[in-house]
Amino acid sequence: ETVAATESQEGEKGEEAPPEVVNDEIMLFAAVEEKPEFPGGEKKFYEYLGKNMKYPQMEAEQGITGRVFVEFLIDRDGSIADVKALRGVSPGLDKEAVRVIKAMPNWSPGKQNGRPVRVRYVIPVNFNLR
Repeated sequence: ETVAATESQEGEKGEEAPPEVVNDEIMLFAAVEEKPEFPGGEKKFYEYLGKNMKYPQMEAEQGITGRVFVEFLIDRDGSIADVKALRGVSPGLDKEAVRVIKAMPNWSPGKQNGRPVRVRYVIPVNFNLR
């Protein structure tokens, strides 16, 4: 025997999935098919750092050395943005590492599926007294 109900029942509503982001204006990549590159490659990047970094006087006098990890964004046009010290050593060394990264020339942008994309990069900047 079957009885038809006059009321409908819905199951429990769970959380809806977030909408899929397809607008690459806001997409940011940490790993891409084609990595961004400093003009001339990695060797030229380290030459640039060597020529342009100025050891802060206070840190030099106190013998402070170390490695500052700098995070920055390489935009679709290769420009550098959102530069900040992630893990620093001292205020002077951190500030100098951020300054020299901000002053870099544009990189060749990273590419995903053949299209330029924004890529987040983290680079260690070493400070050694010689």
